[in-house]
Amino acid sequence: TKGRPMSVRWTTKELVSVLEKFCTSPEGADARVSLAVPMGFGSRPNTSFDIKKIDLVPNTIIGAKEKYRLIIVIQEL
Repeated sequence: TKGRPMSVRWTTKELVSVLEKFCTSPEGADARVSLAVPMGFGSRPNTSFDIKKIDLVPNTIIGAKEKYRLIIVIQEL
């Protein structure tokens, strides 16, 4: 599976473990990292978020040197 299916509170150890798995392939190791935020992000200051999932997806930006992006999707607590 590409990412964790449901939002849970991740420990640092779990997050590092997931990121290390992405680094086992050249695509994952060289992927640009992006953060996908929910609609209305920033409208309420000091909002906390959990990581919902992490996915490796093809980079569709024309002219980008990275072929893949590691997308971290977050959701409000």
